[in-house]
Amino acid sequence: MRICLKSGMGWTDPQGVQRLTRGQVALLAAGMLAITTYLLVPYSATSELVIYNGMVATTAVVALLGARRLPRSVRAPWMLVALSLAGFLVGELLWWWFGHLGIDPFPSIADGFFLGAYVPLAGAAVLLNARWRRQRDASSWLDACLLTVVMGLAVWVIVMEPSATDPSVGALDKVFTLAYPLADLLVLGLVIQLTLTRGIRSRAVRLLAGGLVVMALADVLWGWLELSESFESSPYLDSAWLVAYLLMAAASLDRSAGAAADGELVAQGRGRLMAILAAVIVPPAFLMAELGNLGVLGNTSATVITVVSMLSVILVAVRLWALLGQTRQLEQRRGSERLAALVDHSSDAIVLLDADGAITFASPAVAGLWGYDPASALGTPLPMWVPDDERSRLARRLEQLAQSPAGTIAEVHGSLVASGGNVRAFEATARNLLADPSVEAMVVTMRDVTARRELEAQLERQAFHDHLTGLANRSLFTDRVAHALDRLARKPENISAVLFIDLDDFKSVNDGMGHGAGDQLLGRVADRIRVSLRPSDTVARFGGDEFAVLVEDLPTADFAKDLARRLLEMLRLPMSVGELSLGVSASVGVAYLSPSSTVETILADADMAMYNAKSQGKGRVEVFNDALRDSAERQLTLKVELPRALKASEFRLVYQPIHDVATGAMSGFEALVRWDHPLRGEVAPMEFIPAAEESGLILELGRWVLGEAAHQAVEWNAASPCELSMSVNVSAVQLQHPDFLDDVAAALSSSGLPPHLLTLELTESVLIETGRVVAVLENLRTLGVKIAIDDFGTGYSSLSYLQHFPVSAVKIDRAFVSQLTATGDEGLVRSILAIAEALNLSTVAEGVETQGQLETLQHLECTFVQGFYLGRPQTPEQIERQVGQLGSGDPVGVGG
Repeated sequence: MRICLKSGMGWTDPQGVQRLTRGQVALLAAGMLAITTYLLVPYSATSELVIYNGMVATTAVVALLGARRLPRSVRAPWMLVALSLAGFLVGELLWWWFGHLGIDPFPSIADGFFLGAYVPLAGAAVLLNARWRRQRDASSWLDACLLTVVMGLAVWVIVMEPSATDPSVGALDKVFTLAYPLADLLVLGLVIQLTLTRGIRSRAVRLLAGGLVVMALADVLWGWLELSESFESSPYLDSAWLVAYLLMAAASLDRSAGAAADGELVAQGRGRLMAILAAVIVPPAFLMAELGNLGVLGNTSATVITVVSMLSVILVAVRLWALLGQTRQLEQRRGSERLAALVDHSSDAIVLLDADGAITFASPAVAGLWGYDPASALGTPLPMWVPDDERSRLARRLEQLAQSPAGTIAEVHGSLVASGGNVRAFEATARNLLADPSVEAMVVTMRDVTARRELEAQLERQAFHDHLTGLANRSLFTDRVAHALDRLARKPENISAVLFIDLDDFKSVNDGMGHGAGDQLLGRVADRIRVSLRPSDTVARFGGDEFAVLVEDLPTADFAKDLARRLLEMLRLPMSVGELSLGVSASVGVAYLSPSSTVETILADADMAMYNAKSQGKGRVEVFNDALRDSAERQLTLKVELPRALKASEFRLVYQPIHDVATGAMSGFEALVRWDHPLRGEVAPMEFIPAAEESGLILELGRWVLGEAAHQAVEWNAASPCELSMSVNVSAVQLQHPDFLDDVAAALSSSGLPPHLLTLELTESVLIETGRVVAVLENLRTLGVKIAIDDFGTGYSSLSYLQHFPVSAVKIDRAFVSQLTATGDEGLVRSILAIAEALNLSTVAEGVETQGQLETLQHLECTFVQGFYLGRPQTPEQIERQVGQLGSGDPVGVGG
């Protein structure tokens, strides 16, 4: 069981938006210091320029920097605020300059900048409203218009009406005097609309609104003083404007300036309703004051109507106030009923616990989770319902939760003993509401997660186990190897090893018996490996027919190698696959863990040793050593150098003669490629051909060999009295390439070699890919080229393949030829020759090295022979002399 505690306030930014940023604190502190200094020092033009205008400039710069730090998507309104402050700064500087020159600054161009600064402020308010258009409260627009109109009435009475009706005030003075309050009203109306929507307002918006309100009040006061002709430059009025600028700049620094809407719209609150009702009372109040000024108050109808209007508005306000209370009570009652319905029908079980952990309430869903009547759980401790080994921990955690601060949440994971003794997995969230008078309990919400836990366990098994054999997969195996390396680092004297097992010729099972049989065989192999190991050993399937074994704490270093040999013996024992009984040959590589090993290197070493076992004849065990790594590095180096060697023409061809057994005459040649490395000397084909196949360079190399051999054959046939064939080895990579047929045709065309004199030698493994290979070979036969199967009998193909391919000859491997004199066993060679004769195929025996082998092959009526006894691979110059002897009539016979 796992229990986690966290604050009931929810996850929040540790620096949270409820705290002022360091920039805001610094700005407000500097502003307060500037205002205090401005008020205390004697007022002068210098103090106004340095302190007042210097602080205004600071607010403009700070607002710009605050806007630039925001994301581009939310930066626009706060850039407009910064632009507005810059406009106010220019106006303030011009105002100061005119005063310094003794010129009355009102009205002047300074007022133009002041009024122009309201335009970006209005734009900022519009953009802030548009940002939350999806959460806009339509009624807030009506309320904002009402409040703005009422404020406009107050401003009209106090400032605008006296100015508009005073004949002594000039037209330009009236325009600017009336423009300031109108601009303030426009911006304030937009900001009021934004702040009335509780779901979207933020502290940044509130700071901006506060600054605009202060500015509007200062503007109204300045207008009233200007009309009363009692205005003089005053640090007190200047301080009010400075406070407005500071609040606007602080708004752009707030963390909420770039935030999206952080709450949903809520119903109209009492405070908002009170503000609206108070605003409705203002017009009748001004009307009564105006009637008093006109001297018509008394027993007149106008007075009675005004009084009745005010009383009506007050009574309506009281009625709406009571109606709002009734509506809220109705909503609470409906909410309680809705909550009760949700609890009763919730699939999650909800229980209330007292401070001692006893159940005081259980929802109906408890029956589904525990299988018991919820009433039977009342009064029982919750830990009583969990398994014995979890009770004490759950009791301690519930006690800890009960003593935690109010609102603390605990997340609990564990098991419940349900009816019938079934154990159900659950997840629960417990909240401490003991201090809440409406709950006075710990609320535990429990959910049955048994099915999910079972699915998670299944998915975890699938993630770390092979679905076919049930063994560990590569991920789990590498994790076990990593742990073994960690243990080895602590105890270097321990002996551990990794065995890498690969089945030999497994592809023949899939191709010959089908993938179902192959999967069945893999399952049998997995079982055979598993029962041959210790319980502490880890066996895994890496995919395909590759298996890996981790053995730890070995008694001796030879134990791993001996274990690998026993595994091979176990695998050779017959296993039933379908209706057949098969023994399996495998190659095993062994690599020992060392403190310097990593997971990657130890697996690579074992894999390298396994491939070495295959190259040594399969069905054996090889232990990794540094020589193998050197060989692998050599192979990698050769692979890297191949492209350079091709460009530098470091490859050459040598030719081994092929003789007719019946006549002893030379009948053709086999072209063999050699690499004359500038540093390593001659590199054998068995070293660089695999690297060329892996890199794809075999295509270019093979294309060169075909062309070179074809031209050489044409040259020798021109000097020979009889036809001489040319045999060229072809890789499976070449044969499967779509351009191979074009390459063969191009070699024949450019050289002029008759197609029947070209023989392409393929290994048996190529014949497995029957689909495309059949089509390619048929096209080659149509072209007139002959096909020979090289190293016949050593692969895993069936002799029946000869019936499905347009083959013209088979080459008997040197391993079978060597048995003719070593053991005197002619049976296998005789069988191959008999099958070839039955299929009308010619035969070529490779590796003839003694007179006895040659005589036996003559006796068995083999068609052609080649080998060191008849002639080693030779240079073109050496072959030319032999061809010349054919032309001169000098004998070139067998054994020559």
